[in-house]
Amino acid sequence: VEEAGDHVVVTLGAGAPIARFLSLAKEQRGVGVAWAAGIPGTVGGLVAMNAGTPAGCMADHLLAAEVATPDGLRWIAAADLKLAYRHCELPPGAVLSRARCRIRRGTDAEIGEQQRAAKADVDKRRATQPLTLPNSGSVFVNPPGDFAGRLIEQVGLKGHKKGGAQISDKHANFIVNLGGAKAADVIDLIALARKTVLDKTGIELKPEVRLFGSFNPPLPPELQPHHVAPILLQQNLEMQLPDAKKTFLRVSP
Repeated sequence: VEEAGDHVVVTLGAGAPIARFLSLAKEQRGVGVAWAAGIPGTVGGLVAMNAGTPAGCMADHLLAAEVATPDGLRWIAAADLKLAYRHCELPPGAVLSRARCRIRRGTDAEIGEQQRAAKADVDKRRATQPLTLPNSGSVFVNPPGDFAGRLIEQVGLKGHKKGGAQISDKHANFIVNLGGAKAADVIDLIALARKTVLDKTGIELKPEVRLFGSFNPPLPPELQPHHVAPILLQQNLEMQLPDAKKTFLRVSP
């Protein structure tokens, strides 16, 4: 934690839970971060997807991100990451290791309002999203002027199942694991939703999730641009990382 006038600068490991980001902000009387209260995941996830809500996003706070590459560790300024709506351009093959963020300190009134806003957002998510079932959050980016969930429901796929996976019957932009779901089940539902919405509405949905790992059978061609292959870093890079970072970065020879 560093002082910066009426702001505070915090540096967190990419594997730190979002709750830690929020607790640090609270300890430092920070405001403007209520948007993150209902988002599950880690600080690295906030950066990699420029995660957010209509109330704010990671780009509002990020100063720089540290990445690990086969050549070692380096910091990249937020301005060089081309942050946009649910978009962040990391160097090919880079793995996030830390994030440096700036948070404004607020008045008592602002802090109270932030706490109320955070509670309201969490309550709304619990009422409208399938948070009691395993899922990866919003599957598709909302197209301009519309909502992916509304479009998927409009074409009749809300509640549609494949194996142990289901397009949620509570919010159609979520795919949930009802038990025993396989990656192939989820991929099939993603591909089905994209194709059906495109065929019936002319709108092409862009996946918000990243498809990580190896797939057999291979991903459909239209999903290949969203595939992230496994990354192998030099074994000696592990020696450069503090123990806190080794918890989320697996290094192979």
